[in-house]
Amino acid sequence: MTEHLVTCSFCGHPFNPLNRAACPSCPLNKGCQLVCCPACGYETIDVNESLLARLATNLFNRQHKSEATAHQTDHQRNRDI
Repeated sequence: MTEHLVTCSFCGHPFNPLNRAACPSCPLNKGCQLVCCPACGYETIDVNESLLARLATNLFNRQHKSEATAHQTDHQRNRDI
C-alpha cells in the first residue's frame, strides 16, 4: 500500500496524516477530521476523512477542468480565424 503524504500548507513539510502523533493527547480526538503537522503544529482538514472537503475538492477540480477546456476551445477558435 502506498503512503499518502500531505504537505503542510504553512511550512511545506510533507507528512503522513495517518500517524496523528498529537491526537492521543487531544481531548477532542474522537471523530476529529483535522491533521496536525508534526514540524510546526499547524492544523488543517484531512481531505481523506472529511466528506465536505472531498466534495469541495471534487467540485473545484471539475470547475477548473471545464474552465481550462473552454479556454483551450476559445484559443483554438481564435487561431483558426
